[in-house]
Amino acid sequence: FHDQAVLNVALTRARGNVIVVGDALALCSTGHCANLWMKFIETADKIGGSSIVLEELMKNIRTRQRLRACAAENISHTLSSWTRDSCDYGANQEGE
Repeated sequence: FHDQAVLNVALTRARGNVIVVGDALALCSTGHCANLWMKFIETADKIGGSSIVLEELMKNIRTRQRLRACAAENISHTLSSWTRDSCDYGANQEGE
């Protein structure tokens, strides 16, 4: 889901059981609905309706956030250090 309102209705207005199958790490760490998914999983954990180890999920989310920050910093550094000559590397190789 990309729309929080639609997801919220789907999760809270169900007349019976709600079964969610998916990658909890992906659901809770990417997209517009990440916070809503996290709240859903936390609530399910509190009432005993989740097979997810919440502490492990939180640890994995923090690790993913650190990795993204490092990747963004490295990409920024790499882009700022490129020169026009380095972008023409392929053209220079063809001329040899």
